[in-house]
Amino acid sequence: MSAPTGSSSTPHVVRVSTSTRTDRQSEAPLLRGEINGNIVRGMDFRLFVREVCKFPNSHYQAIEEGLDRNAFESAGRWGPIMDRIKDVPLGNEAALYAPLIDLYDSISTQIGPLFDLQSKTNLAFRDTSQKYLLDSPAFRKPDITGVSGTMPNGTPSWKDVLVCWEVKHSNKRGAQDQLGEPPRKRSKPSQSTSRSRQSNSEIAVSTPGRDTDDPLEQLLSYCLEKISAQPHRRHTIGVLLSEWQLQLVFHSRSFIVVSRAFDIRSNPVKLTVVFAALWTTDLKALGFDSHFIDNSGNVTIRPQECLVMIGDQEYTINKALFWARSLLGRGTCTLRAVGKSQVKVVIKFNCPPKVRESEAELLGKAQDIPNIIKVVASATWGDTLDGFGPEFVAMVNHFELREFRVLVLSPVCSPLTSIADLETFKRSFRKLVIAHHKLYKTGILHCDISVGNMMYDPLGNEPYLIDVDLGKSVEKLASPSSNHRTGTLPFMATDLLAECPPPHLYRHDLESFYYVLIWVCVKDHCGWDTVHSIAAMREKKDSFLAVGTGDRIGGLSLIDWSEPLRRTWINRIHGLFVRGRAAVDPYLGNVELDKETLDGYITFVKVMDVLTA
Repeated sequence: MSAPTGSSSTPHVVRVSTSTRTDRQSEAPLLRGEINGNIVRGMDFRLFVREVCKFPNSHYQAIEEGLDRNAFESAGRWGPIMDRIKDVPLGNEAALYAPLIDLYDSISTQIGPLFDLQSKTNLAFRDTSQKYLLDSPAFRKPDITGVSGTMPNGTPSWKDVLVCWEVKHSNKRGAQDQLGEPPRKRSKPSQSTSRSRQSNSEIAVSTPGRDTDDPLEQLLSYCLEKISAQPHRRHTIGVLLSEWQLQLVFHSRSFIVVSRAFDIRSNPVKLTVVFAALWTTDLKALGFDSHFIDNSGNVTIRPQECLVMIGDQEYTINKALFWARSLLGRGTCTLRAVGKSQVKVVIKFNCPPKVRESEAELLGKAQDIPNIIKVVASATWGDTLDGFGPEFVAMVNHFELREFRVLVLSPVCSPLTSIADLETFKRSFRKLVIAHHKLYKTGILHCDISVGNMMYDPLGNEPYLIDVDLGKSVEKLASPSSNHRTGTLPFMATDLLAECPPPHLYRHDLESFYYVLIWVCVKDHCGWDTVHSIAAMREKKDSFLAVGTGDRIGGLSLIDWSEPLRRTWINRIHGLFVRGRAAVDPYLGNVELDKETLDGYITFVKVMDVLTA
C-alpha cells in the first residue's frame, strides 16, 4: 500500500513530517518537539509498577518481606554485586553495565522459587553500549538492551527489543537536573518554570555518537526506535539511571510518564521490584498488541507471519510495508496480509485522536468513487488509557486521548513513484485529482495530499488515493479535531505553514498536488527533503511561488521521462499559483478578492484545463 521504509521517494509522516532522512541529527528537532509538554514527572514508584508493569501490591509486599528476612542474601551474591556497583566512580559509567546485569540475573533466578513467580518473556539484558542495534537507519546503541532470553547471541535487532536502559554516570556538576524530575531551584530562577517547558529547557548540544546529553531524551530516542521497528506496539517501557538515581519511563502514543527517582544504593526493595517487575511482565504490558498472535495463540514480538482477527476474518501478516517514525501521534503502519481465501489485502494500524472522525466512516461514504482505496473491514481496539486505574488516569487525562484503529484495505498498491512511463503517470495523476474532487463533493476534504498517499496498482493499472485519516467533513473544516498541525511537510500548502494557519481549503490540497508533481519529476525534489522546520519550508515555498520566478522552472533538473511536463503541467500550474497569490497579496493586489480560490486562479476546472490540454 505504501512504500517500504527507507524508500528515498517517499517521506515519512510524523504528524508534520519533514523528509526521508532518519539520521539522529535530522530527527532530534522532531523528537524534542514531541517530548515538550507531553511528560508527567515524578509519578509514585509503587503506582507506576502496579499500573504500567502490572506488578501487584501483593508481589511488592512479598519482596519487602523477603528482603527483611535476607532471602536474597542466602545465595551469597547480593552484597558483593552491590559493592561492585557502589564502587564505580562517577565518570566511569561503562563499569556499571556488567554488575547491573549480574544483579538482575541473580535476582531473576531467585524470585521464581522464592515468591512463586515466573517470567512471561524470559527477559535477558545485554551490554550493547558498543554496538549499533540492527534494522534502523539512525545508528543508535543503548547502554543496556533487554531481549527475550531465547534470542541467539549477537547484536540484537530493534525488531526484537523489549526494554532499554540509559545509564548516565557523569561527574559533571548538575547532571542530575537532566533527569525526569523538575530542575532544582537556582539562585536566579528562570521566569518560565512551567512543567511543559522544563522537559525541553536544558537540552544539550549533541555530541558525536549520541543524540544528546539529556539522559531522558536519549532514552526516549530508544523508545522511538522500538515503537518504529515494532509497528504493532502500543507503548514502551524504559529504565533511566543517572548518578545512582533510577527512574522507570513509560511512553505511549499520547503521553510520557516518568516515575519518582530513588537511589539504588539505599533502596534495595525498589531496585529488586524494578528487576522483578520487568522479569515478570508480559508482552501485552510491554506494549505489544494482543490481537497479533502466533499459531499457538501467543502474543508476538514480530508481526511477520502472525495471525490477526479483524471482524470475522482471520488474516496472516506477510510483510510490514510502511511504518511512521514518530514517538507520539498516529504512528501509522501498513502491513501486507492474506485472508483465508488467499486474497491479498493491506492492514492499516494507527492511533489517531479519539475525537477525529473515523477513517472507516469517511471511506465508507466514498466507496463508489473510482480510484479511492476500498475498505474491506475495520475495527477499533481501545484507546491509550485502556487498562489503567483511576489514580493513573487522573494524572494523564489532560493529554489528548487517542484510539487504536485498524482497517483492511484493497487493493495492494505500489508507490506512485514506481511509475516510469509518461503516459501512465499523466493518466494516473489526472484520475487522482478527479477522485479527490469527487471526494470533496461528497463532503470530505482529504487534507493530506502527499506522494506517499498517491498509489498505483500495477495489476489493475489504476491509481488510488489512500490515507483519509486526516480528512475532514467539509462542514467541519473550520473546527480543529486535533491539537496538532498535521500533514507532510514537503507537500503542505504555503498558507498552512504560517504560525497561525487558516482553515484548510480545497485549493490547499490542489497546491499539495502540485508539490507532488514537482517531487516526482524533479531529481533533487527542489531540496524540500532536506528542510526540517515549518518556518524554513514556508520560506522555500514563498520563494518558489514568488512573482518573477517563472524562469526558475527552466532550471529544474527533471528525470528523463518527465521532461515533456516542464512546459506544460509544471510551468502552467506554477503560473496559476504565482498569479493567484499576487492577486490577493495586500502589497501587490487586492486583499478583498476571493482567497478561497485565489481570485479564481486555483480551482478544479482551472487545474484540469492544464492537465487535459
